[in-house]
Amino acid sequence: MSFAVVFGLLLFLGRRFEWRTTTGEKILCLLTCGYILSAVLASTIFNAANPDLLLRYLSKFVFFLVLACFLDRRTIFLTTDVYSYICVALVAFSMSGISAIIMGWTELSVISVVRGVDGYGEMIWSFSGFDGTARIFPESAQFARMQSFALEPGGFALALLPALYWLVLVRQRYMAGSVIALGIAATWSLGALLAMVLAATLLLINKHIGGRGKIFLLSSIIFFFVSHLVFSWMVDLELFPTAHHLTSSGSSIDIITGGDKKVSKQQRIDELFQVITFVRTDFWGAGVGAGRDLLDSSISVGYANVFADTGFLGGSFYVLLCVGLGVIALSYVLRYSKRESHSVNGKAALALALSLLTCLFFGLQREQPDASFWHMWIYASFIIMYRMINSNDPSKP
Repeated sequence: MSFAVVFGLLLFLGRRFEWRTTTGEKILCLLTCGYILSAVLASTIFNAANPDLLLRYLSKFVFFLVLACFLDRRTIFLTTDVYSYICVALVAFSMSGISAIIMGWTELSVISVVRGVDGYGEMIWSFSGFDGTARIFPESAQFARMQSFALEPGGFALALLPALYWLVLVRQRYMAGSVIALGIAATWSLGALLAMVLAATLLLINKHIGGRGKIFLLSSIIFFFVSHLVFSWMVDLELFPTAHHLTSSGSSIDIITGGDKKVSKQQRIDELFQVITFVRTDFWGAGVGAGRDLLDSSISVGYANVFADTGFLGGSFYVLLCVGLGVIALSYVLRYSKRESHSVNGKAALALALSLLTCLFFGLQREQPDASFWHMWIYASFIIMYRMINSNDPSKP
């Protein structure tokens, strides 16, 4: 509903932009059209997938097109500022919820939620969202990973990373950025840690990027490691009181475990081979939203899920599209110039480029990089800022 409201406001209040498309953008457009056509064929002609799922999926591309045509600089800065401080508030709220869980001050319940586009599942519910569902240590339900209202801690970490880049690199709000860094560490997400390492590496390569942002990101990575070591040490020494009756009567379920990374890694490898075997026998795939059901698998790797849904052809178009977007964002970060470092627009494009690369990176271990309308907002915002900067570059025709 919220995105429908945004859609209507953009159409009513937005200003239509006329862009001169470049060769690279035309190639990305052709890849997108090829992927959408493959998805439609896989879902309607070669399979009997749910048409409602297909329409909901395609609506995200329509949403992206509207954003790309009507977003402007003022709207991008306003929405990203609001988003970043909402993330700060969610982290603060979840910290109180997790503290209450550790101390045994709150009673948890279990609710049924929509998980993905095509399924339901049970999750623990606390006053701060789904905090309490995923554990830090498999043997103890007392110590929970932060996940707020996201379905997985890794999903919440992904949502926090663009806010971290924006607050630190664009707004230079280091106190608010510290709250976000604390939240990322509390998710215990290895993917988020690797994404920060990737971002820090790219920033260090470019000497024109300000030193404060690099130092802060490196400090966040160090804090991630040190805080986990200290917390594990405190748990080993039994410095926390034992909490009792964490779940309401009769509501005990097998909650998601977050401590055994070896199981998670092996699961992803097994799922990849499962998808490869399936695509060899079904060229067109199972149809949008049907791959997981047909294979009876979670398919944790987002790119693999695309191949399961849209087959070899659709998956190939999709990967090439993501590679194209990634190359554009990566090239901008690496050739970030001294002139752009003195421009707030340049800093905004830098933060959005890192956010885009983070979304693409998370596709290797989470949902595919177009799993939500939120992803489309990130992509469209970067493209608008990137084109705005290039149009102001005197070296460009």
